[in-house]
Amino acid sequence: MQTKSHAQRSNGHAYLLAPLALLAGLLLACPSASTSNDNSALILALASGAAGGSSSGCPAASGPATGTYLADTVISAPGATGQGFKNSSLAVNGICGGGTSSGSTDVYELDQTGAGATLTLGWSSHTVMNGSGVDFIVFENAFYQNGNSSIRFMEAVIVEVRDDITGRWCGFTGLDYNPGGPETTYSTNPAHWIGFAGLTPTLYNQVFNALSASAIFDPSQGGGDGFDLSNLASASTFGNDCNSTARTNILANGLTQVRLHAASSKTNPDSGSAFPVDTAAFDDGPDIDGVLARY
Repeated sequence: MQTKSHAQRSNGHAYLLAPLALLAGLLLACPSASTSNDNSALILALASGAAGGSSSGCPAASGPATGTYLADTVISAPGATGQGFKNSSLAVNGICGGGTSSGSTDVYELDQTGAGATLTLGWSSHTVMNGSGVDFIVFENAFYQNGNSSIRFMEAVIVEVRDDITGRWCGFTGLDYNPGGPETTYSTNPAHWIGFAGLTPTLYNQVFNALSASAIFDPSQGGGDGFDLSNLASASTFGNDCNSTARTNILANGLTQVRLHAASSKTNPDSGSAFPVDTAAFDDGPDIDGVLARY
């Protein structure tokens, strides 16, 4: 089912409640014996989405695929309320992607600005190491508009990782928004958001599109936005405290924490203004489904 707008998808609890009773009435007014159970299930599924829940069966109790390692601990979530899409546990309970045409309801929603625009996750019993290619994937809730992969509902995310020795945070090199074009106007084209997360639909779903570790880390099968620790910056970016020592430590010893910022909460050094946002998203920020590592 094509979701009408990013705002409706992200804030399903705000936009589904009003039409839910009407839809229920339409579906159940004259149900046939063969369709009444299906209609009831649909209403329950919509109610789950409206509440930010996951009663549809995702995430699976068995967890993500063998050979992948879910960031399973919320270190810091200043914007969390514990309710609906502000329940930070939804960012660490599994990957429940909705594919290219809709978003998941099993996500934690960041604010666009302020303290609530940042989420820090950790691995409680693993250390993420630098290996060959992509080392971890950030799964957010982007999806195509009207089936067009070049026009997307998306909310960009800036990604950082922590050096466990010095406590310093490092970002990634090459982040750039719309080089050569207007940088204060929001673009729905993911090609204009270089090096950000929050751009690529989440195809992997632990229940409905279960994949092997190798398939999850194939972008065409698993989706999400991958990050290679080899591309870590060695100096401060967007106000963090990275330096060459922190980068060297992370590459040698790995990491246990990742920090996600709504891009709209950071200043674009090229424009001197905050990175622009999708005006259709109203006041909500990126919707985090989870982070998976493989080394």
